[in-house]
Amino acid sequence: MTTHLLDINRSAALGWQLLQAGNLAAADEVVRPFLMQSRKDEIVPLIGAIRLQQGRFAEAAPMFERARMLHPGEPRFAFLHGTALAGMQQFAPAISAFQAVIKMAPNIPDAYLALGQAQRKLGQPEDAQNTYRKLLRIQRNLDRLGLVRL
Repeated sequence: MTTHLLDINRSAALGWQLLQAGNLAAADEVVRPFLMQSRKDEIVPLIGAIRLQQGRFAEAAPMFERARMLHPGEPRFAFLHGTALAGMQQFAPAISAFQAVIKMAPNIPDAYLALGQAQRKLGQPEDAQNTYRKLLRIQRNLDRLGLVRL
């Protein structure tokens, strides 16, 4: 492993810690040097997460789109991509992203909630209602297993 890659990994770890602590300004400072370079794939999800928390959805969306290409089986990046798209009022592509999450991980209640909200905002109340019904069924199943509560 090269020194540069170690620096990226250390910076990414620190950036995630700062983001989780709610210190967006410090997390942004950690990733700033990497923005000047060709965006390193290791740090793309972190940059997207920072931009999403800052409400900079137009900057977050392409980061999560890239993260989805790098990690196609990772529902977290599809969810965050959909969240960024919804933040930009792009509900049709957000719906596709949330549907991808549900296909990959059908027991994530937040994906159903986000999908229903996007459907409702796009003027699809019947679809939203069906999605919310699925959410309730999933929640009941998870409650029975004692796994997740909304």
